[in-house]
Amino acid sequence: MTPSSQNARDRSALGCRNSRSEYVYLLDQLHIEPFLGPLEVNSGFNLDGLYTQTGNPAGCEPGDHLSLVDDDQNCPSTINDVCTVAPGCTPSDTGCMGGVDNQMSRLADAYDNATGLDARTVLRTRVTTNRLAILVRVAGVDDLVRDPSVTVQLFRAYPTFTTGCASIVAGREYSIAAGSLRPGVADFRTGALFSRAAQIVGGRVMVPLDPAAPSEFLFPLAFSPGGTFDLPLHSAMMRFDLSPTSIGAGSLGGYLDGRDVLAIGPMLVQHMRGGFESEVPLLVDIQLAGYCGNILPDGGLPGLGGISVAYGIHGIPATISPTVPIASAPAPGTCGS
Repeated sequence: MTPSSQNARDRSALGCRNSRSEYVYLLDQLHIEPFLGPLEVNSGFNLDGLYTQTGNPAGCEPGDHLSLVDDDQNCPSTINDVCTVAPGCTPSDTGCMGGVDNQMSRLADAYDNATGLDARTVLRTRVTTNRLAILVRVAGVDDLVRDPSVTVQLFRAYPTFTTGCASIVAGREYSIAAGSLRPGVADFRTGALFSRAAQIVGGRVMVPLDPAAPSEFLFPLAFSPGGTFDLPLHSAMMRFDLSPTSIGAGSLGGYLDGRDVLAIGPMLVQHMRGGFESEVPLLVDIQLAGYCGNILPDGGLPGLGGISVAYGIHGIPATISPTVPIASAPAPGTCGS
């Protein structure tokens, strides 16, 4: 039996329930797309409503990508980068134009070029050695195939186990990082900083863009072996296929304020800083307060727009510790500590 037919069987068996269910997953894969120009990608979203080929009307330079996963991120007909019909086409359709904003690959490459490191390898190592643990909780599920109202929460987490640190295994136990909760709230079910209304359509969880949602999830740029650069993620969106045994074909994305990304520069050693800082303005593809990538005085900071980012995601079942559900730091001797 193929994985897809097994997922269909799982959904058929568990799709309709009399009581609401919840599922918790560890993100065991955070994937950065290879940079091939404005071509097809598996992760990312249309954040600005445009379908840009060589630079949008505001002057932000990078072009958009075609989505291989979510057809509604593409448009079959555009004029001046604006979709003139209902979005929805595949890359093989004649005239299909992509709207996905995702500069994650170019951002990783800029960091690599400046530092001589390999951001993709560093990211993969931090995940697979349990030094970067992110939990996804999907709650209020009535139907795994079609459900108009579920809740999706994101948490940074700490392993509670002390062995097998160099591997990722389903069903392990984690404590939620206290920093993922609102101050003074001790219940992760009600206190998550990232807690969004979503729906399930055809077995795919859809967390839509919510302009009113606070930018409280810290997006981990796990480029450095010594730690992560945690930056506020704006206009956060998520999508993923849901089954009892995994989440897959997923994206977690939004945009970072270009000034936040530029602030990484001073954290680098002097001879690496200049190369990185010169690349950042060229990555801006979201106009903010009239700025794209032009360096202009703005309260003493460069006037930069937003840089779109997205990880491709996959997850496996995990458990929130019933004895220590929340922790302010990893317990001594545990994996990742």
